[in-house]
Amino acid sequence: MSLNERPVFRRILTPWYDSDTTCLVVVAVMGAALVFGLAGILTVFEIQSYRRFAWIPLLVSLLSGGVLVSTTTRMTIRHVQRRKEKLLMPETQKSME
Repeated sequence: MSLNERPVFRRILTPWYDSDTTCLVVVAVMGAALVFGLAGILTVFEIQSYRRFAWIPLLVSLLSGGVLVSTTTRMTIRHVQRRKEKLLMPETQKSME
């Protein structure tokens, strides 16, 4: 067996901070922060005296959007890999017999 092959009997263990539940919580919180930042941007442009603080909600929106995209991408890739493993699992079990 080469080093790149994973043994059939081992699963990849994900750390607690990268689990599905934690990622879903992060997506929900970042979605709320994104909406909050967008509401702040709309408020900044309605009130003239707040315009000099427009960078704060813009920064909140950009950072939360970046985390949201990266976490969603990571979760999507993980689920695609799991689906591939489930589809390939019966073939690998047959070849071991």
